Amino acid sequence: MAVIGAVMIFASCALFGVLEAVALSQRVKKLTLCRNYIMRVGEEIRHSRKELPEILRGVKSSVYIENGVWQNTAGLKDEDLSVLHSYAESLGTTDIDGQIKNTNVHIERLDILLCDAVDKNKKCSRLYVSLGVLCGAFLAIIII
Repeated sequence: MAVIGAVMIFASCALFGVLEAVALSQRVKKLTLCRNYIMRVGEEIRHSRKELPEILRGVKSSVYIENGVWQNTAGLKDEDLSVLHSYAESLGTTDIDGQIKNTNVHIERLDILLCDAVDKNKKCSRLYVSLGVLCGAFLAIIII
């Protein structure tokens, strides 16, 4: 009976480590998608003479702005969401030149967050998996 409990504890700790590593890589993917979305919206603002709601509907991505609110941004940190909300709130408040400058500022801010997320993903992904496995093994040995 103790062996079954030890195996379950080991598996759950290892799984927890894997889930934390996946969360880090998901943040990188979502930030990249958000950055690309903002960049494409900025390009549409610059090159087309369409209305902003039409531009937002036309740019396709798995993360997008709908009615001033970002959709599908689960897994991002508060600081990431702060930049995204700032961009959504500032859309449509200035002329085309102001929108282009605003887009560039937010892309730069996302670039900084993205670099940080990539670094953290490289440094910590294997660490979380290893810690999960080691903690699980340690606790399993204690139980047995």
